[in-house]
Amino acid sequence: MAKQGVEVIYIPGNHDEVMRKYRHPDVASIRIQKQAIHTTAKNQRLLVMHGDAFDAETCHSQWLSLIGDHLYDAVMFLNRQTHKLRKKFGHNYWSLAAYVKSQVGKVEQVIGHYRAAAVREATKRKLDGIICGHIHRPEITPTDGKLYVNTGDWVENCTAILESSDGELHLLRYTDAAMTTATNEARTLNRGHEQQQHAT
Repeated sequence: MAKQGVEVIYIPGNHDEVMRKYRHPDVASIRIQKQAIHTTAKNQRLLVMHGDAFDAETCHSQWLSLIGDHLYDAVMFLNRQTHKLRKKFGHNYWSLAAYVKSQVGKVEQVIGHYRAAAVREATKRKLDGIICGHIHRPEITPTDGKLYVNTGDWVENCTAILESSDGELHLLRYTDAAMTTATNEARTLNRGHEQQQHAT
């Protein structure tokens, strides 16, 4: 996409933190940044960042956060093995990581604190909202007059955020059973966006 002239901005997170040291504006035609401001087709200005910067407000211990990262890596390894086994027997994708998270107490409380911290950052910068990830809980939620968008992730939830030509943000879920539907919807929305660009 970048080679075809599409602007691609890569925002590293805590699991690919090594990429944050690169500041060259054009690495294989891809810009690497800590954050970005995205303006939608309906002129909403949204802060885009990974979101691990809010750990200090939601997880008060740095070492606990570090342990959490390593535990998460271990769960994701088991998640991949589970998926391989289920696929071998003809079953659709199921996230072990999401199941483990759902069993942990106070998850909703932590997510609420995270959402509030993200919205405060958007408010502080006088923006219309924020798009982030990090906690792997996909949602598009108006919060305190701002738009809170969490992309989820491409492993645990198989989700992504897509902007349609009218500037609306949509949460796409990509699973074995629905991959054709999601792909077709993305292509349709993309064609509409391209047609609008040609018209202008």
